[in-house]
Amino acid sequence: MSAIVLLLLLVFAGAPSAEAIEPTPTGPVLRIVPAVRYDRLPADGDGGSFAPRVRSLLAWYQDAAPPGGLAVVYTPESRESFPTVLMDGRGRILSRGTSFRWGTGWLSLIGVPPTARPGGHELWLPGIHLPFRVTARTFASETIPLSSTLTTLRTQPDPRKTAEAVELARLLAGADPAAVHETGAFALPLAKPRRTAGYGDRREYLYDDGRTDLSVHNGVDLALPEGTPVAACGSGRVVMAKERIVTGWTVVIEHLPGLYSLYCHLSAVNVREGELLTKGQILGTVGKTGLATGPHLHWEVEAGGVAVDPDLLTAGLPLVPGRWPIPAAAMPAAAIPAVD
Repeated sequence: MSAIVLLLLLVFAGAPSAEAIEPTPTGPVLRIVPAVRYDRLPADGDGGSFAPRVRSLLAWYQDAAPPGGLAVVYTPESRESFPTVLMDGRGRILSRGTSFRWGTGWLSLIGVPPTARPGGHELWLPGIHLPFRVTARTFASETIPLSSTLTTLRTQPDPRKTAEAVELARLLAGADPAAVHETGAFALPLAKPRRTAGYGDRREYLYDDGRTDLSVHNGVDLALPEGTPVAACGSGRVVMAKERIVTGWTVVIEHLPGLYSLYCHLSAVNVREGELLTKGQILGTVGKTGLATGPHLHWEVEAGGVAVDPDLLTAGLPLVPGRWPIPAAAMPAAAIPAVD
């Protein structure tokens, strides 16, 4: 039976920024894709007698996004787990999705890394591979000279700095499956800030001893005077509120399972871990703590441990209550065939 393709009226497009972003050509689509369903798992001794039950799987997914974008996969299937990964053309895993219950089905959010190359990729679900295209995007470059103090802070080994990096990485790679707090657009955490750095900027650090180092900027830097109030970009639960060596006073909020926003270099923090915040609630003030050359807010968004572009999410998360996801019952009966 041929696949039924239903074009949706939802297009995940980013807010205007200094970087050039190629629009996705087709937008999200609803597809019937083949999948393998097992009545039971194969066991030793089954040999060639084990015959899986095969039927079509209704899967909705966004088939293209730029580096820094957020891919989405939804299925009304009732499953105990719904792992997804983004693979490049060479079969290497670029990122892993974080999935959670959404209505009667499962939703997975997959971050497209800022270093992903344009071209054909694949989203892998259990039993199926979905074609996915990373669209072209250009990023700015900048050179940042560091003082002797900041050179030492960035380069000198420190057990505490290592432990803090491991702690944050583990936090961002995890997810609370019940953390469904924000389904609307993110808001800028500062009003009318001056942008001093963008997402995905290619950075060259110039150390005071003549050495250099390269990195990719995982967020956006927003400059305003020290002490300016910083607001939560969306509703969510505070999962970290502490002082760290590199990022200074830092707040991390979980908005959806595995989708976090980070606020770094604060001069003060007004919230506690475990506190539930609403969009726009003040969480701290602009500062220059940690590795900072001046007062500013480093605002970052992570999906499944992959940094994505915060500006793209100010256009709205790709979740539209009341319109998406389309329930399977709304599809023609012939669109959901079963092959036993």
